[in-house]
Amino acid sequence: MPEGHTIHRLAAALNELYGGQNLHASSPQGRFADGASRLDGQVLLGGQAHGKHLFLPFGPRPDMLLDDASVTWLRIHLGLYGSWTFDGDREFTAPHAIGAPRRRVGERGEHALKGGGGSALAGLKGGSVGVDPGEDTKRTGADSRGCPAPEDWEPPEPRGAVRLRLLGRHGVADLTGPAAC
Repeated sequence: MPEGHTIHRLAAALNELYGGQNLHASSPQGRFADGASRLDGQVLLGGQAHGKHLFLPFGPRPDMLLDDASVTWLRIHLGLYGSWTFDGDREFTAPHAIGAPRRRVGERGEHALKGGGGSALAGLKGGSVGVDPGEDTKRTGADSRGCPAPEDWEPPEPRGAVRLRLLGRHGVADLTGPAAC
């Protein structure tokens, strides 16, 4: 089960990756469709952790106070094995996953992004997880880490039961597992 320090790390990561951005929110699984539609097009105003709960405020503008009546709060509890997985272009530096501890051999996320993060290989147009990071960057648009340029990256298809997907300018975050929102 993800503990409090993991939730604090997650709040900081989401704030750094998406804070101040208008985000596209969706619920590929469908179980959070109404909530995702309320968040879609809103700006993430930060991230806060309280115990094992993550609180994400969303509003129509990035300069809003958190106590404004138009702010919508998303509360998330990751449950026993919930997690967030990340993917993005070379300007998106994030870990592959934050949440329940796990190791997925052979999946995206084994190649480190700047700052110790996951992999953007799965979102490369025409590419695959097996792309050699040393390939000709002129041909693939990828840098030496195998991360695609912003114009060459596309979000990968959701994997598994993705309750909530947040899509920003340079990356995507998927909430999976038995999380409460």
